[in-house]
Amino acid sequence: MPQIVAQDPKGKPIYRNLPELADKIKAHSFRVLKSDCLDLPEKIYQRRYYFMEPAQRRTYQEMRDKSKAEWKDAQTTALNKLTAMMRLQQIVSGYFPFEEGKPASRMFNTLTENPKIRALLEQVEEIDGQVIIFCRFVQEIQDLAEVLKEYGTVECIS
Repeated sequence: MPQIVAQDPKGKPIYRNLPELADKIKAHSFRVLKSDCLDLPEKIYQRRYYFMEPAQRRTYQEMRDKSKAEWKDAQTTALNKLTAMMRLQQIVSGYFPFEEGKPASRMFNTLTENPKIRALLEQVEEIDGQVIIFCRFVQEIQDLAEVLKEYGTVECIS
C-alpha cells in the first residue's frame, strides 16, 4: 500500500512502496495515449454563452444560494458543496435533479426548448465535418443523440 511518509518543500506528498503498487496493478491495467491510437486534429477551445430560461435561472439561483431548490411539485437539496455543484450542473443542462437514486427530470417540454441544446445545435450547424461532444450526464448524452440524429450518424459512448 503506498504511504505518504513526508512532504517535499513544495508541499507535495512523498510516497513509499510505489514500485510495489505498480507491480500489483500492472496485470490489471494498461495505458494508451490518445496520440498513439487516434488521428485527431488539435483541440479548439471556444467559450459559448447562452441564457437560461427565467424559471431555470431562478431554480439555479435558489440551489446556489440555499443548497435547495424546487421545480413544479418536486424539490431537491444538497448536503455538501460537491453535491450542490453537481446539482447546479444538472440545472444548467436543463434537468431538475431529484434526491439520490431518482433520475433527473427534464425542465423543458421538448428538447429544443432547452437553451443549452439550442446553443449546441447552432454551433453544430456551423461545423462542416465530424464533431465530438462530451457530456457530464448520461441523460444528456441520450437527449443529444436524439436531437442530433437529423445531422447524421450519432455514436454514443457512455
